[in-house]
Amino acid sequence: MRAFSSRLRRLSLANQAMLGELTRAVQEGHEASRVIKVYGGQQQEHERFARINNKLRRFALKMQVAWSGRHAGDAGDCGNRAAFVFGVALWQARTQQLSPGDFARS
Repeated sequence: MRAFSSRLRRLSLANQAMLGELTRAVQEGHEASRVIKVYGGQQQEHERFARINNKLRRFALKMQVAWSGRHAGDAGDCGNRAAFVFGVALWQARTQQLSPGDFARS
């Protein structure tokens, strides 16, 4: 869990930095739109935006994979705990320390 949390934290910080870079590129393109049109830089700006956007998409996919792995770990941990509780209950029922009715009531 710690490894997944650490990876998520790192990816989240990198994702925020990429969002900042994307926002900066959009803002710069908007503010300089007249200059870009005059000098024919539309294609260059389009490629710049696409490059940044693709990086951001890759980060989003990495974050989703990390998040999914953590979620699967949580579900597995929950299943292990439930199996342990039922195992103890079955052991107590076998040794007649606890009846099935007592287990259901508690």
